[in-house]
Amino acid sequence: MRFNSQLSTIKFRHWMPYSPVFMHATAELHRIISGTLFLVCMMWCVLAYANDPITSDTRVIRITGAISSQTLSKLNADLAGFRNSDPVPAGLVVLLNSPGGDGDIAMQMGRLLRKHRAHVMALHQCDSACAILLMGGVVRAAISGAIGVHAGRLTVMADNGSVIREIDANRNLGHAFQLATYNRDIRQYIHEMGIDHALLDLMLAHPAPDVYKLNASELRRYQLTGFNEDYLNKRTLELNSNPWTHPITRTELFKRTMSVPDRCHRTESSNTQFIACYRWTLIRH
Repeated sequence: MRFNSQLSTIKFRHWMPYSPVFMHATAELHRIISGTLFLVCMMWCVLAYANDPITSDTRVIRITGAISSQTLSKLNADLAGFRNSDPVPAGLVVLLNSPGGDGDIAMQMGRLLRKHRAHVMALHQCDSACAILLMGGVVRAAISGAIGVHAGRLTVMADNGSVIREIDANRNLGHAFQLATYNRDIRQYIHEMGIDHALLDLMLAHPAPDVYKLNASELRRYQLTGFNEDYLNKRTLELNSNPWTHPITRTELFKRTMSVPDRCHRTESSNTQFIACYRWTLIRH
């Protein structure tokens, strides 16, 4: 913060509660104190829970770049032998930052994440196939403006997810059938994941390369962000019977969890600090 050296020469009669100088200094002080308190709370959480067996059981996986067969192989390797004991705040947290990729692969990965009760969060870009992957979380949360969708398309892709060329499905009956099969599969997947089926209509209304960015209200309406219903009920009961946590209502648990991407994005560079922030967000009294 830069202090104005003229403050020391201001006469007392000018130092009134609603003077511009006072208001500016008060706002600056509030900003500094708020930021400092946030950092202090985060450091306290890190130190307090670093050796806590409940928190230390949390696995964090980061999925970045194009979604491809290589991405699926890496996820399978990361989850090999993993057993989710579902501690507070989560047993498995998956952070997404991807422009998209292979939709079929994304569905396979989404089902794998659902099997392992993953909490999936988009703190950066998450378009196209990444949005399909997000659907797999039993908990799904995102910062505003992160999620984009469009209609499926046929492409030839390299193993790393880069597009070699696009195929016009309208020029070949076999390709048209292949695209129709994909749309059928994605509709089934959306239903399986508990997402509003109207989302597919929204996707189909925006042919690639157009990407439609969903706002916070739309993310909630289509249930792209939210909880698996059974998991929310189970999680609320678990937290209320956990001696490490304060009692919390179902509604409050939902609200706090959805706030994690915005509240904790400043700590995302460190797995330990992000999980500490996530936990603090849930258990603060």
